[in-house]
Amino acid sequence: MLGEHINFKPAPTPIWPCQADPGQIEQVIMNLAVNARDAMAAQGNLTIETGHVTLDAEYCRTRSDTTPANSPPRLDRQRAE
Repeated sequence: MLGEHINFKPAPTPIWPCQADPGQIEQVIMNLAVNARDAMAAQGNLTIETGHVTLDAEYCRTRSDTTPANSPPRLDRQRAE
């Protein structure tokens, strides 16, 4: 799907368990890969890496769509209405 001119290098690391739809995660990764392929002029390297991230209150203060770790999740306004 990516073509012979793209060198795909996955760099997975074990991640914490999370609640996610495996099909949606696969679709997100495929979209990232295809967008990266389309952005490459002739050839290139594509690395997709996983890792742990904890969002703290300071980071989340300027991003309304995030919730700090150990905080109750915010309801999406559109879903709540």
